[in-house]
Amino acid sequence: MAISSIVCRCRSAVFAAGLLLAPVERPTAADPPAPDWDRLARGILSETNRVRRDPEGYARLLEQMLPRFDGTLLDRPGRRALRTEEGARAVREAVRALRDTRAMGGLVWSKGMAAGARDHVRDQGPTGGMDIGAATAARRPNG
Repeated sequence: MAISSIVCRCRSAVFAAGLLLAPVERPTAADPPAPDWDRLARGILSETNRVRRDPEGYARLLEQMLPRFDGTLLDRPGRRALRTEEGARAVREAVRALRDTRAMGGLVWSKGMAAGARDHVRDQGPTGGMDIGAATAARRPNG
């Protein structure tokens, strides 16, 4: 299987996991609680492993979402609707990709990778930049 095909399938699966993990909207409060980023990251890992271990089952789960789309708006019972960029079309694409994907082993949490990702977000998050900044390169062992 070509690397580009695997990357495309992974993107579809990550999109789908994002729909399922999108944060619950809370009523506006004077001082909303800070997000629990570690919990979110571990939730993403867990959801990614569900996709990897049972792509066919995950495809069925995604198909159940399709009737709840109105254009790019996804109705989420008990939660606020979620506006997506591509709507049901992207979910159908993810379902097709998952149906063509063999089950794989799960990934394990890596404290080092999580720290690296956190540093990357700190460096790139404020600007949305895609290049590797000097601050990141200076902290790298061989950078």
